[in-house]
Amino acid sequence: MEFTATPICTASRQYQDLKIEQLKGMGLSDEAYARSLERIRRTACAKDSVRVPC
Repeated sequence: MEFTATPICTASRQYQDLKIEQLKGMGLSDEAYARSLERIRRTACAKDSVRVPC
């Protein structure tokens, strides 16, 4: 429950938007930011294994 009181899917638009906002405030180099952004965007839905809404 990184950003919300209830679990949300890491592949959801809501989670990804929150994670990207977090990245923006971290002061990463352009290269590190791009790598992190790519990892966030390619996250697959894991709802079948963790039973959270997507």
